[in-house]
Amino acid sequence: MKFGSGNIVRLKKGEKIEMAESKRPNSGFAEFMDSIASQIGATLEISKDLLIKKYDRSYSAARAALMEVWKAFRMRRLWLVSDFCRPVYEVWLSEAVAIGRIKAPGFFDDPLGRKAYLESIWIGPAVV
Repeated sequence: MKFGSGNIVRLKKGEKIEMAESKRPNSGFAEFMDSIASQIGATLEISKDLLIKKYDRSYSAARAALMEVWKAFRMRRLWLVSDFCRPVYEVWLSEAVAIGRIKAPGFFDDPLGRKAYLESIWIGPAVV
């Protein structure tokens, strides 16, 4: 008999299901989870302490880890603004000016004026 997801198995009279039970605790589970959390944190550029929110070292170490992760967050935020938000805003504003929804004299004629119209500052959510 082959089992897969969503199978319904009908039992014959007198048959019953026995569940497999683990009779032993796995003493290496904590080390395994610690290792996995370290690897995930390294991939995300977040320390293990921040990832699992378990601060068992000093305040200075926790503060340094927070400052380090904010560097990575700021970098990702800048990337999102430069590679997504600004190009989308530029296309949106260009279309809005072209169809007359927004009046922006000199938008298509003057490159410096266009740059001034497209100038923007993107602010992310505040740190709580």
